[in-house]
Amino acid sequence: MERPVLNDRDSRKDSIVNDTPAIFEIEENSSANGSAPWYEAGSQSEVAKWCGIIIQVSQKHKVDPRLVMAIMYMETTHGYYEKYILIF
Repeated sequence: MERPVLNDRDSRKDSIVNDTPAIFEIEENSSANGSAPWYEAGSQSEVAKWCGIIIQVSQKHKVDPRLVMAIMYMETTHGYYEKYILIF
């Protein structure tokens, strides 16, 4: 079965939600900057604390544990926006 190439937001969202195979073509973003943002709080990361459980459950559900760790890192180190707004 040949997978469709999806390049628009709505089609990609539908593919993810409905778990249908597809190819997402990604273009290089020359203005992207890979440095950490000023509001990143790396000390808040919960990844190391839960690493064993993340790996165990990820393997059970056939999900790449690095993806789960990346999401968890972002959620725990970039989720305190309201605290930084109060500073200004």
